[in-house]
Amino acid sequence: MPTCPTCTGVQTVKNGRIHIGKQRFKCRNCRR
Repeated sequence: MPTCPTCTGVQTVKNGRIHIGKQRFKCRNCRR
């Protein structure tokens, strides 16, 4: 899983996809 660009946390979860099919992630630490 990628790290969060805001808080550099490693606890990210999948959060759907954008319109071109790229995966979105959500951080569990900062909730972004």
